[in-house]
Amino acid sequence: MSSSSSSSHSGWAVVRTDGAQIPEYKLENPVRRILRTRELQSRDVTRLVLFNIGDDTAEFARKLLKGCLPSNVYKSILKVQKVSHTSGAPRLDLWVRAEVGEGLKRCVLAAFQNDRTPTAREALKRYLNYWESRRKLPWWWRMDVYRPWRDRIILKARAEKEAREPTSNVMTWNVNGYHSKSIMIEEALNNMRVAVCAIQETLVRPQSAPIRPKGYTVYSAPWLEGFRGQAVLVDERLPSYRIPHEEPWLIHVKISHWPYSDTENRILHVLGIYLPSGGNYKGNRGRKLRTLTNITNEIINKSSKELVMVLGDWNMSFRDLQRRLVYYHSEITALEVVGSGLSRFPTKGQAKDLDHIVGNPVVQSCFRRPRVLRSYAVSDHRPVLLGSRKLTGDAAQQEKRAGFDKNMITRHKQKLVSSNRWEAISKRVDMLYETENEAYLHTATDAFNITFDKICREYGIKYDVVDSKPNAHLPRHLRKKLNLLKAYSDKYAESVLRRNADEDRMRVNLARTKRAFKRAYDKWKDQQNVKSYSRIAKAMTEFDVKHAWQEIRRKSNLLNTTGEGEPMKPSQPLRNKNGALKTDSAGIQETLASHYKDLLQDVPNDDFKDPNWW
Repeated sequence: MSSSSSSSHSGWAVVRTDGAQIPEYKLENPVRRILRTRELQSRDVTRLVLFNIGDDTAEFARKLLKGCLPSNVYKSILKVQKVSHTSGAPRLDLWVRAEVGEGLKRCVLAAFQNDRTPTAREALKRYLNYWESRRKLPWWWRMDVYRPWRDRIILKARAEKEAREPTSNVMTWNVNGYHSKSIMIEEALNNMRVAVCAIQETLVRPQSAPIRPKGYTVYSAPWLEGFRGQAVLVDERLPSYRIPHEEPWLIHVKISHWPYSDTENRILHVLGIYLPSGGNYKGNRGRKLRTLTNITNEIINKSSKELVMVLGDWNMSFRDLQRRLVYYHSEITALEVVGSGLSRFPTKGQAKDLDHIVGNPVVQSCFRRPRVLRSYAVSDHRPVLLGSRKLTGDAAQQEKRAGFDKNMITRHKQKLVSSNRWEAISKRVDMLYETENEAYLHTATDAFNITFDKICREYGIKYDVVDSKPNAHLPRHLRKKLNLLKAYSDKYAESVLRRNADEDRMRVNLARTKRAFKRAYDKWKDQQNVKSYSRIAKAMTEFDVKHAWQEIRRKSNLLNTTGEGEPMKPSQPLRNKNGALKTDSAGIQETLASHYKDLLQDVPNDDFKDPNWW
C-alpha cells in the first residue's frame, strides 16, 4: 500500500522513517504512565472525608480499611489523616489516586440519592467484601466528598459569661442515664452549689455525645460491656487533672488547690468508683476494695495533710463497708450520714443504703456530715451531699432576717407607743417641714424606721433570724455539749495529722463525748415531740383545726416528695398500729390516713373533749 493511498483512509496509520506504522489515535491520545507518589499533583488526587469517627485514630482506620477493601483499592489510598477543626467535630481525610478515587467519588454521590448522610458501608458497598465489611467496618462512620467550605473558620461573637455562684459542696449520684436527665441534673448541681460530683451509670457509649454540663470539667469512663459508665464533674474554676490508673472502674482526679479548707493550698484527691452489684460479684467487690485501699493508703502516707475522699455507688451497706475498711487496715473511713442513710428506692423491694462518701480524718474536719437528698427523684438512687464547713459567696455574707415575738408585743405594746423618742422625731419632722425641704419625707421615714427598730430591740420585740447559723434552736446545755464535741473532734484530727501520743486518748474522749451528746439530744427530742403532740391534741379538742394543721405541717418536710407528680410524705419513716416500720410512700400514706381517720372520727359519748383521751 502506497503512502498516498494510506493517507486517503481517514489517516489510520502513518509511516515512520524506520518503516514502522503507528496509529494516529495513539499519537493524538498518548497513554499516560502511572506516576509515582512524589510526582502527583492536586489534580491527580481525589479527597474523601469520613465523619462521626469519635476517638478513632488514623492508624485504626488504616487497619480497618486494609481488611475491608481489595488490595488494589487499598494501595491507591495515599494518605489518611485525622483533622481537628475549630468549627467542627474531628474527621478523617483520605487522599486517593484519581484513577480509583473518581470511582469512589461517584459511589459516594450516588449514595446521597438514597440517604442524606450515607454510611461508609453504603458508599463503599461496590468495593467491599460483604462478610468482611459487616464484621470490621464500623456502622457509625459517615462518608462524603471533600468540600472546601468545611474548613472555613466561623468567628462567633464572644458572649459575656454569666457570673456563677461559688460552689463548695461535694456530691455523689447514681443517675441511671445522663442524657435523658441532663437538665434536671444540671439544675440540681446549680441549686446545691456542687463543686465536685461523681455520677454513676451514665450509659454513655464511646461513640455517643459526650457529657458536657455547663461550667464543669468532665473526667469520664464510657459504657462498655459489663460496666455502665461513670464520670467525675469538677468546677472549671478549680485547677484539676486526672491521674491515670489501670482500673477502668476508678477515676482519680487531683485538685491542686481546694480553697474551702481550714488552711490555704490544701490538695484534694477525688476518687470516683462504681462497684458491681449482685451477690455473684461479692468477691470482685472485695478485690477492688483492697486495690482502692492500697491507692488511698499510698496517698495518705506520702502526705497526711491532703484531703482524700472516695465517692460512688459501693453496692454494699454502710455497716458492711465500714467493717471491710477496718479489715483491710484502710486509712479512710465511711462518713456517717445525718438522718436516714437509705439512698436507693427500687420500684419493688426494700430501700437500701448503697451510696456512701468515704474520706480520711482531714475530710471530717473540713466537711460536715453527708446528707441524703430525697427531693431529687430522678432515678431509683438519691444523691448524697457533703457540705463544706467554710461558707462561700452569698451564704457567708447572708443578711440577717428579722423576726417579731408576739408575746413580747402583747407585753410591751404600751411602752412601744408611749416612748419619749417619738416626740423627738415629731419635732425634727416639723422643723424640716417649715424649711420647705423636698427631702423631708425621706428623712422622716428613715428616722421612724431607725427609732422603731431601736425600741423593738430594746424591749425584745424584734430579733434577728440567721439561717446560716446551725443548731441555733438547741437549748443551752445541748449547745455546750455540741461545742465540746467539736473541740474534741478538732483535737483528734490534729493528733492524727501529727501522729503524736495523744491520738488514742483523744479518740476515747471523742467517743465518750459523742455518746453523751447523743443521749442528751435524744432525750430533748422526745420531750419536744411530746410537747408537739400535746399541742396538736389541745388544738383538736378546741376544734382549732388551723393551728393543729400548722403544727402537723411544721413536723413534716413538705419539700421531700416520693417522686415527680407524686404526693408528699413526711421526712422520716413511720410505724403503724402494729409496730411495723413503713418506709415506702404507699405505706407511709396508709399509716397517716388510718391514724387521722381514727383521730378525727366521731365519738358518741364525747370522750374526745377530755385531754387525757388523746
